[in-house]
Amino acid sequence: MRKYILFLFTTLLFSCSQSPKINTISDLIFSPDAEWQQEIKGNDAVFEWKKENGEDILVIQSENGADAQLYQDVTLEPDQIYRLSGYIKTTDLENGHGAVICLYDTWINTEKLIGSNDWKKYVITFQTPEDGKIQIACRIGFTGLSTGVAEFKNLKLEKLDLFELESEYIRLRIDHEDAAVVSKTTLENWLANMDKVYLQYYDLIGMKPFDGQRITVLAVEQYPWGWAVAGNPILWHKRYVPSSLKNIEDRDDWSFGIMHEISHDFNAAEWAIKDVYESWNWNEEMFANFRMYYAVENLNGKFIQGDILYTGAEAKLFYKSDGSGSYDKTFPKGEFSHDALMFTLIRIKDVIGWQPFIDTFKWLYTNKTELTNDWDKFNLFLDKLEEFSDTKVRFTYLDGELDFIQKNLMK
Repeated sequence: MRKYILFLFTTLLFSCSQSPKINTISDLIFSPDAEWQQEIKGNDAVFEWKKENGEDILVIQSENGADAQLYQDVTLEPDQIYRLSGYIKTTDLENGHGAVICLYDTWINTEKLIGSNDWKKYVITFQTPEDGKIQIACRIGFTGLSTGVAEFKNLKLEKLDLFELESEYIRLRIDHEDAAVVSKTTLENWLANMDKVYLQYYDLIGMKPFDGQRITVLAVEQYPWGWAVAGNPILWHKRYVPSSLKNIEDRDDWSFGIMHEISHDFNAAEWAIKDVYESWNWNEEMFANFRMYYAVENLNGKFIQGDILYTGAEAKLFYKSDGSGSYDKTFPKGEFSHDALMFTLIRIKDVIGWQPFIDTFKWLYTNKTELTNDWDKFNLFLDKLEEFSDTKVRFTYLDGELDFIQKNLMK
């Protein structure tokens, strides 16, 4: 048996079922003879190889708690979709995220696995980068320091054959079986609408994410830390894809969730847009919805929330009264939510129009600020709106409302 011990530093998503078409199996050497590297955060960990029934098994264990992983460089076809699968068994594994199979130094990993569990197959789906180079890893810990034992075997990499459809700015990659629940015309029309939404975000911000590259929406088998998660690709949890597509076809829904994640890609963050500043942004979830509201209102777009279909400016009702965090359900009751705060910005927009917001965003994205306090950031935003509109926008707030907002943003 081979042992590897080290103590150092580190970083590093849920499995499902349903199998897309498999094209080819890539070369992956899962044995002690492969060129593995290791990294450990926290306390000591032991990496050990053993054989059972002729199979190579990797054992990672820590008595005092560690975030530890063994990883291997792999080169695959660029810009393709692959599935990494393997079997995991745990014994008295506690704390942190437990045992995962993952892509090293990313948030793409299998579901949280702690306690004692017999052998079970786990899966992640991912898109390869332009150079095709990735690092696959077996890990314990991740979000903390795990104690106990995890065993790994039968890791495989498989290239997947997915349904693919492109528009000018968006590329959809989903399982063939899911694409088949609606017509191709439905998907083409939806992507055409997403192109329009994309251009509205560009109009509001004045910059395109990822150097203008087409954004991929990729259905994945693992839980990607949300219904869908922004980036390029946007990771869309497969379990929600068929029902979402049916709403798109049957109710002309544009998909709140996908528009929201595309909007996140227009965030003033270096991972999405180069040479921008985000220190002014006190709540990106709110601003992702605000950018989406801009697009929906201007395009007369549609989305479903709580089984209600909102069209165009009707979306304001969701933030004013219908949503669980809407203005009417929170602020008058002394409760705070970013949806309610966003409604106050819509209220300002109804007075001064969109142009001052466009000017404000373009100024904030390109001018560095040193603010760290959310209340100060909020006031900077209002100051710029007043400057570009030549209107005292604070008059739109009711008596005591700004004091209430300050109290909550200062927490």
